[in-house]
Amino acid sequence: MPTLVPAVAGKWYADRQTLTFVPASGYHPWTTERVTVGSRLAAPEKWTFGVGPVSVLRAQQLLAELGYLPLNVDITKGQPLLGTEAKRAALVASVPRPAAFTWRYPSSPASLKSLWSATADTVITQGAVMNFETVEGLPADGVVGPALWAALTAAVAARHMDSTPYDYLLISEALPESLVVWQGGKEVYETPVNTGVSGANTPLGTWPVYERFVTTTMAGTDPDGYHYDVSGVPWVAYFVGGDAVHGYWRSYYGYPQSNGCVELPVGNAQVVWSMDPIGTLVTVTY
Repeated sequence: MPTLVPAVAGKWYADRQTLTFVPASGYHPWTTERVTVGSRLAAPEKWTFGVGPVSVLRAQQLLAELGYLPLNVDITKGQPLLGTEAKRAALVASVPRPAAFTWRYPSSPASLKSLWSATADTVITQGAVMNFETVEGLPADGVVGPALWAALTAAVAARHMDSTPYDYLLISEALPESLVVWQGGKEVYETPVNTGVSGANTPLGTWPVYERFVTTTMAGTDPDGYHYDVSGVPWVAYFVGGDAVHGYWRSYYGYPQSNGCVELPVGNAQVVWSMDPIGTLVTVTY
């Protein structure tokens, strides 16, 4: 029979003068397959074809199976897809499996649910990818690429589940401004915050935390032209551009006072910092 390099698990079928190859679990994503026909002939025929990336849906299935999404993925109700996955990374299918997603927590916030779309690479999927990448020691770029896929299939084959609860930060700019931490199906913490003043407003929307510091230096220029350079800013989690959730020293909280960041009382910021790892989604609403 013809040969494929790299090798792919599957079976050839013959029908008169036609040979058809059916892969057992899909071709290897991001590869170039080399097909040789008549390898024992003096002049065998050779072709190549490229294999595209793994689908967003299949990546979502694996992330949900491992606990990085706030959703379950089951073949039937109560029968997790993970139990049917191969236990060798190379045999984990690259094509989507027949399964359905359901929300893991009945009390999932509406703002979080609105971010989800199976088959679409929305911010909720990007955040889950970034969280997984951080756990696996990969650059947290939120992109499903070859390195991410190799790590995902290895984790699924070994059944390496996420051991931490799913966290989500919801910030309200309605006065008095506040931040709520939603963790593992319930609200676990609330604190007053300060968002950006007019001209340096904290943008509305949702983004994943992409960088964190126990302390760092922040420098910039306020809308009134005042230049600041403050060292030792504590418990910092950047989520969009140069804006971060962090601790800051103010006489009162709950009203716009920052240059775009979300400021918390320092002690409260330490608590929140323990619950906003890389990939945690931060939603800012009014």
